[in-house]
Amino acid sequence: MKKMISLLFILVVFMAGCSANQTNGSKADRNGNSSNNKEVIELGFSSWYPTNDPLVKQVFGKWEDLVSEKTDGRVKIVSYHANQLGTADTMLQDLAGGVFEIATISPILFDDTEMFPYTISNLAFALPDSETGTKVMAKFLEKYNTSKQIEILATGNADPYVIWSTSPIESVEDLKGKKIRAISDVHVELVKSWGASPVAIPVADLYESLQKGTLDGAVFSMVGGEAWKFGEVAPFITNIAVSTPTFMPSMNKEAFNSLPEDLQKMFKEELGPALAQLWSDHYQEYTAKAIDNLDKNPKGGVITLSEEKLKPFQKDSKNIWDTWVKDANAKGYDGEAMMNDFKDILKEEGVKLPF
Repeated sequence: MKKMISLLFILVVFMAGCSANQTNGSKADRNGNSSNNKEVIELGFSSWYPTNDPLVKQVFGKWEDLVSEKTDGRVKIVSYHANQLGTADTMLQDLAGGVFEIATISPILFDDTEMFPYTISNLAFALPDSETGTKVMAKFLEKYNTSKQIEILATGNADPYVIWSTSPIESVEDLKGKKIRAISDVHVELVKSWGASPVAIPVADLYESLQKGTLDGAVFSMVGGEAWKFGEVAPFITNIAVSTPTFMPSMNKEAFNSLPEDLQKMFKEELGPALAQLWSDHYQEYTAKAIDNLDKNPKGGVITLSEEKLKPFQKDSKNIWDTWVKDANAKGYDGEAMMNDFKDILKEEGVKLPF
């Protein structure tokens, strides 16, 4: 009899425990999120921007919230900024290798990879601003999204590169013999065509180089240059859209393919494009603010050129565009077809070719 009572007691306790576990499970998952047993998928997002950059809060932060909202809490973005998981020039390999799941890739840093087709956006005087650039490249990506290394979700453009200088640059003649910082092949060729000498200097050393006179100027972003306070040492900004770089929100292929189909569709059709649009809007807004702030500099200001004065800066553009086509063909692409499509899209968006 005692044995039966003991067995009955153990059975009651066991059933009560099972009931408690089921209740707890229905209220919260293993991460403590109240979600009726929904599994929360964490995706690591990597960027090279410092945490105090407005882009981190106003673009990446808003997008993190948007992902959580649109997925009903099923996806959580865990961000790592300031090169915590790798630098800009290793981001493609790191993303493809699964160091993190999401990043914004800059194609011009990887022109020897499958990202080459998207370097077309960086051609000399191709895209006038971030808003137009984002529209143009979205159409181009729709036709030429052939990446095998990563899953490209969308494309967005930053602000144009302009000329920062220690003395006024109002004509090509003002650049003759000057030492100008240039990094990409397009910028190097342009600087040479202006009769200046291109110099490759890391952005971290740029302020001091301008301050000491090692450089006379730099081809650099308007918004980025203001953030680095280049106006203190190179107060003259010639506001010509030398090139407008593209950044592509992308995901690790394995991570993307492991998502449920509805989330895959959401990232491709809604969340990826949303990040690109937030990016574009941010740079459009901050370009206007940067121009206004820099133009108030008593030591210099923003120089706007007439169409007649702009043409000599653009004179070598066609050669640079033609070289891109040759490079595309050499890499196995149909360079002529890509270029024709790109030009057609530019015309659709009301962009005038520089030649």
